Amino acid sequence: MKIVVIGGAHAGLSAVNAFRHVNKDDEIVILEKNLRDRPFISAGIKLALNGKVSSAEQVNFEHFEGQPNTTYRAGVLVERIDATKKRVYARRIEDGSMIEESFDKLVYALGSSARVPSFVGADLDRVVFVKDEQDAQDINKFAKGFRKKALVYGGGPVSTELAAALVHAGVHVTFVTRSERLMTRYFDQTVQEDLEKTLTDNKVVLRKHQEVVSVENQGKKIEVNFNNGTSEVFDFMAIASGLQPNTMLLAGQVDMRDNGAIVVNGQMQSSNPDIYAVGDSAVVDGKFDQYFPLMSAALKMGRVAGYALAGVDVQIQPILRTIGFSVFDRFFYKTGLTVTAAKERIGETIERLDIHTPATIHALGEKSDILASLIYDYETGIVYGAQIATNAPAAAEVITTLSHAVSSGLTVDQLAFLDTYFESEINLPYSVANRLGEMGVIAEYQRRHGQEVTKKVTDGDDELNGFQ
Repeated sequence: MKIVVIGGAHAGLSAVNAFRHVNKDDEIVILEKNLRDRPFISAGIKLALNGKVSSAEQVNFEHFEGQPNTTYRAGVLVERIDATKKRVYARRIEDGSMIEESFDKLVYALGSSARVPSFVGADLDRVVFVKDEQDAQDINKFAKGFRKKALVYGGGPVSTELAAALVHAGVHVTFVTRSERLMTRYFDQTVQEDLEKTLTDNKVVLRKHQEVVSVENQGKKIEVNFNNGTSEVFDFMAIASGLQPNTMLLAGQVDMRDNGAIVVNGQMQSSNPDIYAVGDSAVVDGKFDQYFPLMSAALKMGRVAGYALAGVDVQIQPILRTIGFSVFDRFFYKTGLTVTAAKERIGETIERLDIHTPATIHALGEKSDILASLIYDYETGIVYGAQIATNAPAAAEVITTLSHAVSSGLTVDQLAFLDTYFESEINLPYSVANRLGEMGVIAEYQRRHGQEVTKKVTDGDDELNGFQ
């Protein structure tokens, strides 16, 4: 068997490495456009601006070190795929010479590209897209100096983290989003408001429900014009307005969503069983098939494809687009569906429960809190999503528990009494995940008995689940 992998970034290399764990013999050819063996991740931009690493290029999770029966062709641009003839046609960037590769199985891992807004001036030098190494170098260059001003244009996790990182680097930041609230595809109102307050409390100027209509060159600065008739001068503009899958090479040859993402099954097979798609190029068919490109999902998709190609009987678990990121001294997490997304897929019986509670025993002297939301179906009790805002790093274990609950289809009564760990210096004996489930149990009792349903609970500093 001969496998051709198109794309040598994290998802593609993850597939290769998984395959080689169990199969050393079959031939693999990797075709990669860039002249590198260590792929780039945009999270490196934030870490470099925060001083955690010396350069964004240091951050990566998969790399190619040479393996038996494996050929890595760097500097190669794939121009055409013929799925019927099982042929890949590519060109060497250095000299223009052509390459033709046959395949028995194809792994498509060409990732995604930054979505380019349609305003005039998006191609100016001081307008940067947050995606690759060159973008990282440009942002680092423009951010250096005294009292620099930057416009961050977006509204998702990448742009939100970038805004905070630029403030950390001493840049005056204006954050513009076209939506009425930040991260509407990720969070519901309770956590959204907490996120926005965290940004504005740290001197990020937030301009919501606005659009950039044009950008004009002003020498070493740019003038940005908005749809409300105002304009402002900045040193540079960083755009992270979403990603679009790079799947044109397979257009008309496999099934795709409207946005171009290749639809795959639990083993990463497309509608053509000899073509696998992983990472940002693909979306797994199912209840949670939202297109949210994430590194964690890309690595898992690659591994599943690699093992499946080697004959190992594995299936991807529901990709809930579980995310976590930090903004200043606060952490934000999400798993599963928002209320809006859940109502679209499940129906109008979706409900959200909110709790604001201490995260640790305050007698220890640390004032930490968790603001958490649970999204569930009050008819069946099934949990479909959860969101958290907190200043307690250890709260990451709560979103992991809630992710498991959503993935496993747990009901609120099962979540309420799910076994969770307790360590007196880290958390509380009755987990916030348990508390959210218990709120669902109480809400169902109240609903059955015609009582007013309690949808929000706020604990005082002295109400510590029995620990005072």
